[in-house]
Amino acid sequence: MAALHDAPTAITATAHKLATIFYFMLKRREAYRPLATDYYEKENRDKVVRSLQRRAATLGFRLEPTVS
Repeated sequence: MAALHDAPTAITATAHKLATIFYFMLKRREAYRPLATDYYEKENRDKVVRSLQRRAATLGFRLEPTVS
């Protein structure tokens, strides 16, 4: 976040995210359950693939998945 915006904006966004998590934990009366590592890895992979598809499209190419 700090790479896209200045540090105070990144700090505010992080504080907002933590406050939202805390609020819903209290509201639902449940313990914090962090997401599995697989979730973050899949999200990151999907983000990279979308980025590569956009970059390829700007160059006039199209990405095709390989069959493994």
